[in-house]
Amino acid sequence: MEASARSARVRILDVASELFYQEGIRSVGIDTIIERSSVAKATFYYHFHSKDALIEAYLERRQIAFLAWFDAAVQPYAGAPQEQLLALFEALVEKVSVQGYRGCAFINASTEFPAVTHPGHLLPHSTKYEVRRRLLSICQQTSASQPAVLADQLLLLMEGVFASTPIFGSDGPVCSVKDAARLLIVAHCSTSG
Repeated sequence: MEASARSARVRILDVASELFYQEGIRSVGIDTIIERSSVAKATFYYHFHSKDALIEAYLERRQIAFLAWFDAAVQPYAGAPQEQLLALFEALVEKVSVQGYRGCAFINASTEFPAVTHPGHLLPHSTKYEVRRRLLSICQQTSASQPAVLADQLLLLMEGVFASTPIFGSDGPVCSVKDAARLLIVAHCSTSG
C-alpha cells in the first residue's frame, strides 16, 4: 500500500510538473491534474493539501534538478575555475536547446506569483540566489580582481539565455553566449593584480 501511495504522489507531481511548465501554473486547475493523474480527489488532497502545496513540491523538485545540473556541469573541472565557468555555459546552451524548452521554470513561476510570501515566488528567489552564490564561489577561485562583478555579469548572461531562448529559439542569441562568457572571464582574469 505504501508503494501505491508513493506512486500516486509521484504520478500527481509528474503530471503537474509537465502541465505547469508547458501551460503555466495558474492556468492549470487541480481537476485537470487529478484527471490526468488518474487519481481520486481524496488521493490528491491526501498528498497535497492545496494547489500551493503542489506548486511548492513542483518547484522544490525543479530546484533540486537544476542545482544538480549545475553541479554536474562544473564538477569535472574542479580546481580549474575558469574551465568550470566555461563548462557551465556549454551545458547551458545544451539545456535550453531541447525540444519544448519554454523558458526558466523559476522565472516563469515568479512572474505568475509576484507576492514575495508565496512558494511560487520564494523558491525561484532562493534558487536564483543559490546560483549567484555558486557563481561567486567559483569566480573567487579565479584570478579576477572583482570576482563579485564577474559573477554578476555571468549571472546576467545566464538569465539572458533563459529569457531570450523561448523567443528567438536555440539558433538565436544563445549561440553567442559561450563567446560572451569567455570574453568576460578573460577580461576579468587578465586585468587582475
